[in-house]
Amino acid sequence: MVVSNGKCLRNSIFPNFPPFLVNLPEEEESETSTVSRRTTVDVMVELRESLWRIPLAFLQLVDLEERRQDKKDRACFDSNVSIPSVFTRGNTNCSKRRSFTRPKSFLCSDEGQPGQPVVQVVGGPPEDLPHHFHLNHRDPASFSDNHAGLRLSPFPPCHQISRKDLLFVNYKKMRDRVGSDEYDFLADTYNLPKQRAELLDRMKSEPWLLWIIKPPGRNNGSGIRVISSPDDLPDDKEETCVQLYIERPYLILGRKFDLRVYVLLTSVDPLRIYIYEDGLVRFSTEQYSLDPEDISNPRIHVTNFKVNKDSEKFTVNNTPNEAAGDKWTLSCLWRYLSENLSCNVDADMFTVWADIQDLVVKSAFCGLESMRHEMSVGGKLEQKSDYNVYKLFGYDILLDHRLKPHLIEINARPAALNDTLDAYVNRPMVNEIFNIVGYHLPPAAVSNPSRKSLACRLLEADSDEYKRLGFLSNIYTRTLDNEDICKQNLFPKQTKARESYVESIIHTLTGGDVRILAKTLEEFSKLDKFSRVFPTRRSFKYLQYLDCITYYDKLLDGFINKYGEFGEEGVHRIQQCCIRNMHL
Repeated sequence: MVVSNGKCLRNSIFPNFPPFLVNLPEEEESETSTVSRRTTVDVMVELRESLWRIPLAFLQLVDLEERRQDKKDRACFDSNVSIPSVFTRGNTNCSKRRSFTRPKSFLCSDEGQPGQPVVQVVGGPPEDLPHHFHLNHRDPASFSDNHAGLRLSPFPPCHQISRKDLLFVNYKKMRDRVGSDEYDFLADTYNLPKQRAELLDRMKSEPWLLWIIKPPGRNNGSGIRVISSPDDLPDDKEETCVQLYIERPYLILGRKFDLRVYVLLTSVDPLRIYIYEDGLVRFSTEQYSLDPEDISNPRIHVTNFKVNKDSEKFTVNNTPNEAAGDKWTLSCLWRYLSENLSCNVDADMFTVWADIQDLVVKSAFCGLESMRHEMSVGGKLEQKSDYNVYKLFGYDILLDHRLKPHLIEINARPAALNDTLDAYVNRPMVNEIFNIVGYHLPPAAVSNPSRKSLACRLLEADSDEYKRLGFLSNIYTRTLDNEDICKQNLFPKQTKARESYVESIIHTLTGGDVRILAKTLEEFSKLDKFSRVFPTRRSFKYLQYLDCITYYDKLLDGFINKYGEFGEEGVHRIQQCCIRNMHL
């Protein structure tokens, strides 16, 4: 039996929007069950890169309950009506009369719908998953079909910033364009074998420097090592990155550490970036040393968890609020530093966090133009809808002896481990991501009055409360009408002067404007431990780093300049537009 687990729907802050799904009804555990079922939040963490499976699971849940109800109705009918055997058939798979029976080779479970057999994947889903999470190869097509052909993965792979070699190439382009005063958070990097000669010249002219080798396509600290001599470089054909080593990191109890900071991207045009206020701190297990004999010891110089976890000295920390062991929470680090910061360090925690936010925005700009090109009209990954668009990054950051943050790398698929400390951070984080991105009920779940009534019963929602209950594709479409096109032509992207658009662009709003602003403000309304780093009242300065400024970036800049980042007057204006159905 399925029961509601608290409030499963939330209303939009805008009228004439369907409600958002915040939770799934949970199956009651039977008294004889020995398996503890995981909650929706637990499943979200497992499915953090494909959160669309949560609303799809609700559709499967409605299908399941509908079939259960049909079985009850048939059982009731069979118990009261005697049907001659000539009109009944057994459950055998018969090869005769193919128009009425399935061929022998076509196996289907009892819960399969006609023409839609349940595909049983070898091994199946974990037995502690809720019953309505039956993952199979048709799920992506099913979600797309139920959402007007929506593309499942609108974001490009983001190699421009997530591969170590390409990150520095794009970083250097921005540094050459903007200047080294702004772009000074990534150490000099040489990509071998192409830049081998340049590196050798540098190593010869500055022989006292240390370098760290990082294979560009690997993760978990694989292949990373510190070197001091050209003789230690890999052979001429091997592709690798060689980066200037930061020799004076900030140390805690004599050990090196790095930060894992989580960054959420929900749009590239307009650009919307959020940063999570908590994260992880990973320590090396050996005391820091620059002694030549210790250069080759990865547990001194590499802070990656996988490198250090098998050390005999590794200490597990199961208390998130305690500064102990070899992994801490980020909030615990800030508290520790505020109490133990050395007097010769001219920085405070607010300044360090502001510098990290600045680093995040500037690094995102390194790959922004390339990502926008791929997602533009006619591009390889043309974006036609703003629904189900998000990307979570894991930023690895090192603090030097002055607490200045340096970017180590950007992970496009950050891990979410199940240990106590990781779960303390990632469970609420992924749940908040689900609410920020925003998912509606699939249209097929409420496709007729009977299914709508069933869905509302499962969600413990009043069907009369909602005029619109399921996903509406036109709320998220990026297709422009003539009014949108005419207005956007008045603000060409090549014109970068802020005074040319910041006030005039919001005088009159089009339907396309309202959709973008409503989506943005809806995201802002669900922020809790995520905070907005772009756009803000002060972020317009970053737009000048680009060759051109898109219309939607100008629109958000103008709107925030007039109404603030979540100003009541601005929200009210968009609410009035939605009452007039300008977003539809």
